[in-house]
This record gives sequence, structure tokens and C-alpha cells, in this order.
Amino acid sequence: MAVFTDVASLIPTLGERLGEGASLVEATAVMVGMSDADVVAVLRQASEVSRLADQIRVVAAGVVADRSTRQTGHSGLAQSQGHRSPASFVQEVTGSTKGEASRDVRVGQALLDGQRDAGDAGAGSDAGSGADAGAGAEGGADAGAGADAGAGANGRPEVPVVWHAPLNAALAAGTLTTAQYDAIRRGLGDRPLRAACPMTSVSRSVPRSIGRGVRRGRRRLCS
Repeated sequence: MAVFTDVASLIPTLGERLGEGASLVEATAVMVGMSDADVVAVLRQASEVSRLADQIRVVAAGVVADRSTRQTGHSGLAQSQGHRSPASFVQEVTGSTKGEASRDVRVGQALLDGQRDAGDAGAGSDAGSGADAGAGAEGGADAGAGADAGAGANGRPEVPVVWHAPLNAALAAGTLTTAQYDAIRRGLGDRPLRAACPMTSVSRSVPRSIGRGVRRGRRRLCS
């Protein structure tokens, strides 16, 4: 999903419906005179913009937390702004509650973990390809054995996948809200990588409307 492309396509559409440059009072007057179908369309489009902006906000909160660790000391991003914790800084910037800011930080860090994991997987895949090519060039048994060491079923190195990767995908697809994502992830806690499918308990414990996406993610993670 191209987040910025989607936002960029929705803003002009809303502008056309409500009048570009219109104040809230003016936009309200326009919506009062709209047909039912147009009001519903505005509601849907505004909700989608909000959802996509939420995703951007939580990732930014995660980056703030990454740059505000204990190791960074007073030079950390949040600390340099006079805050003891990243959640406190996020709360001030966004105007949210303490609980909402803390949730944004948790979800943002989890999404960053997934992003880093995906990068490691790509690097592992490239390393596997290089090892295979090296083994072919050498043509020796020792080279072949070295390439296979630590390799997965496809002959490439096994790269661990964070257990909540399916949740990340569900959040990006809009199947889960930030609050639902956080509730599920906190309810399960930290799980070992590729254990006896932690997503099984997720799919059984969430409402059916949410669970479909999680169950699809479980199949991808645990197959």
C-alpha cells in the first residue's frame, strides 16, 4: 500500500466536495446541504485519511523512542526537548493522553522491529544467493557444505521473523486499528520466534471481524 499516494489522492477529492480553502464553518454548511450519498462518501474518505495519518504518526513515535533510549542519555531526542521519556514528548507534540502516547510509542517500535526484520531477511536472502554462487564457482565439496551450513529448506540462511509480523500486515491493510493491534500484542506478550504458532491464540481470542486478517497472517507465519 502506497500511503502517501493514497493520502494525496484523497485530499483533492475531499477538497472538491467541501471546497478547497473552506473553513470548518463553511465545510459544515456544505455538508448540511449534501445528499446522503455525498455525506457518506465524505465520511469514508475522511476516515481513510485519518487511518493513514495514524499509521504515519505511530511510526514517527517509534522513531522518537528509538532515538530516546537510555544509552543516548541527555542527547536523546526526547531528553533534548526536556522530557524524561519518549511517550511524554509524543504526548506534548500530539496533544494526546498519556495512555494514547504510550500506545503510539509501543506500536511504532513494534512496526520498526518488523521493518528491521524484513531488511535482515532481504540481507540473508542475498547472502544465501552469494554463498550458492561461490559454491558453484569453487565446485568443491567443502564449498558446498559451507554454503549449506545454517541454510533453510530453500538452501538459504534462516532469518528469524518477528512473531507479530502478521499483526503489522493487518495494521497496514486497515484490518486492525492501532488500539486493536496494541491490545492483541500486549495480551500475548513477547513470544519466541517461530514457536508453536503464537498466532493461533490471537485468531481465537479476537472478534470475528478482526480475526480474519490475523488468521490469514497466522497461516503465512506458521505454514
